[in-house]
Amino acid sequence: MACCWICFEECSTPGNPLKNHCSCQHLLSHSKCIARWQVQQAGKKEEKFCRFCDKEMPNWMDQMCGGKIEKNNPLMEFFYDGKKYKFAIEPGNFEHLKEQIHQIIGIDISKNYNIGFKVELNGEKLDLHGIESFDVASKCAAITYHMRRNLLIT
Repeated sequence: MACCWICFEECSTPGNPLKNHCSCQHLLSHSKCIARWQVQQAGKKEEKFCRFCDKEMPNWMDQMCGGKIEKNNPLMEFFYDGKKYKFAIEPGNFEHLKEQIHQIIGIDISKNYNIGFKVELNGEKLDLHGIESFDVASKCAAITYHMRRNLLIT
C-alpha cells in the first residue's frame, strides 16, 4: 500500500489524497505535507523544485490555505540583546524589515548576524534559519494572521 513519503501515513482520503507533486513516480505525499516540507526548505532550491527530479513544485501557499489571502501586515517579534521588539512587517519585503530594525535598534541585520525565524503553520511550530528564509517566514505570518481571524478567501 502506498504511503506519504513525508509523514509515512498510508491514509488517502478525498479531502487529503496521496498524489505526485513532481515527476518522481514513487514519491506520493499529501498536499499539506509537501507544503510543510517546502516551508522547511525556505531559501533553498528545494523550496520550489524537487530535489530528486528538479521539477518545479506547486506553490506551498496554495496548498496550505487553499486560496488567496487578503494583504495584511502581521506582527513579527525580534529579539536582540535580551530585549524583545514587536512591529508590523510587509510579507516578502526584506528591505522594509531591515529598515525597521535599523531604525529601532540601530543594527544592519544583513551583515554578520545569525538570524532565524520561529513560525507557526497550521498549528505546527517550525524553525527557519537564515536571512533567506524571511520571505517564507513572513508569508507564514500572514497566513497565520488570516487563519486566526477567519479571513481566508477561497
